[in-house]
Amino acid sequence: MKTKLRSLFLYTWAGYFVDLVIPCQAVCGDVTRIYLVHNEIQESYGAVAASSLTNRIISYFLTAIGLLAGILLVLTRANSVPLLVLQLLVVALLGTFAYLGGLFYLAIDGKAAEKVAGVLFRVIGFLRLNKYLSADLSERVKGDLLVLHEGFQTFRDKPEKLVKPIVFQFLSVTLNIAVHILVFYSRG
Repeated sequence: MKTKLRSLFLYTWAGYFVDLVIPCQAVCGDVTRIYLVHNEIQESYGAVAASSLTNRIISYFLTAIGLLAGILLVLTRANSVPLLVLQLLVVALLGTFAYLGGLFYLAIDGKAAEKVAGVLFRVIGFLRLNKYLSADLSERVKGDLLVLHEGFQTFRDKPEKLVKPIVFQFLSVTLNIAVHILVFYSRG
């Protein structure tokens, strides 16, 4: 997909703004970014969503590694760790692995996204919101889900395309940690 760096920068900030305004744990920001990129490049929602979900998988994978390393560091360096702190860290780690597992399920299983969409359409039908949806929405969603699976297939067939995003995500995490360290140093 070809898009301008300036546009992606603006879409990223718009997504962050939506995440701050609407409390839905980064999902609304991703949906906003997917919508804005789709409007600019007129690609299938599935192709754009595959890129967004791949980014989320890389991000959470590095987060899980960092959280696991942090827990091990706290256990080996601290004389006594309060049990509540350790329990909270383990619950956060398990939640991260569960979320990551769900994302991998979407990426690997070709029918996973279709099952999720089926549940969503059943909920919409149960709430009697069908009258607000277009008649061909189900067919468009199925087409986009096929493209979503093909997008993940591209990343599975050519994993070297993931090297640059992994490096940039690692750099992002490193700079984020550096900001916290510099704030602590500035406070003495």
